[in-house]
Amino acid sequence: MNACWKEDETVVGRDSRGIIQRRFRIERIKRIENPKIFLLYRTKCRSLVSASSVPSARVKTKNKQQLLDRRLRSSINECYLWHGTKPDSARVICRQGFDPRVGDGMFGKGTYFAEKSSKSNQYVDSSYQRSGGTKFMFLARVCLGRFFTAKESINITRPPCSGNCSSLVCRHPRCDSVVGDIRGKNAREFIIYEQYLGYPEYLIEYKRT
Repeated sequence: MNACWKEDETVVGRDSRGIIQRRFRIERIKRIENPKIFLLYRTKCRSLVSASSVPSARVKTKNKQQLLDRRLRSSINECYLWHGTKPDSARVICRQGFDPRVGDGMFGKGTYFAEKSSKSNQYVDSSYQRSGGTKFMFLARVCLGRFFTAKESINITRPPCSGNCSSLVCRHPRCDSVVGDIRGKNAREFIIYEQYLGYPEYLIEYKRT
């Protein structure tokens, strides 16, 4: 987590309001063993392959989990990404997986991930009332497939088509995810809009220092 921390970006933007620490102190790392959710995730990944939803470009995340990366399928843009959340939500995610219907942000309703732990750290408690104590962050396995790069905020409930058409009906294949990469913003965001395109593989309990 500290290796993916970007110190000069921790106090930039509305979501980082009230954060003053510069590092994490990890208390426990738990691997999530949920065969039902993992099977649904792998099935969803296979459906991208069978549908020939090959990525038009590769995502090169900036995290430094080289050992874990060897287990991923780069052909469908499978990668490890961070997801910070509050304690009650962490317990639900462990049991049921990620639910895009309850997430919201600059790129619509979906589940949001980051390549920098300092970005995900912004969402483990309220920006209006930062608190001490143990925080929760997932290191998740995410299948981005064919992704759409958003250069501005968009309010959507599913990814655009690969041709970025304004029409709801077109002949282009639909993208599988969105990568939010707005100029001037300090961190990219990765958003999925279907439930089983992400699997919460590791839960990290930590404190800010």
